[in-house]
Amino acid sequence: MWRKTFHPLLVYCVTGVMLLPLIWMVGTSVKPPIEYVSPTINLLPDAPTLAHYRQLIEDDILGKILNSLFVAFGSTFLALLAGFPAAYALVRLRLPKHLDTFFLLFVLVIKLSPPIPGASKIGIAGYIVGAHPRLSGLRPAIRDLDADRIRP
Repeated sequence: MWRKTFHPLLVYCVTGVMLLPLIWMVGTSVKPPIEYVSPTINLLPDAPTLAHYRQLIEDDILGKILNSLFVAFGSTFLALLAGFPAAYALVRLRLPKHLDTFFLLFVLVIKLSPPIPGASKIGIAGYIVGAHPRLSGLRPAIRDLDADRIRP
């Protein structure tokens, strides 16, 4: 009895909660800018507009999408190009037990560590050697640092 009555209700509630951010994003994309900071919360705008989408088309969004796809497929291809031989070597080579455990722990630590602290250190090193802050991609992190403390 419980399954027939409450299970569909639970599924609908969970689906509604999961779809709420999507509805919020679509509603915000058609809101005029004045409604962004409205004191009331509306999922859908009072006066919908397509001005944002018109601006995207005028700003050559297709070129930006193609650039993103190129980077995504290129990085995936490079990861597979390096990963397949490494996986083949791990399967075929008989490593001693302690090296196998060390390698697996090393991979686990690398995968679990967040990438931003390492990237910020690279960006700070680039800043110290005089690279342009945009090249490091960490302009806000570098801006927040005390320049007198970093530079000798």
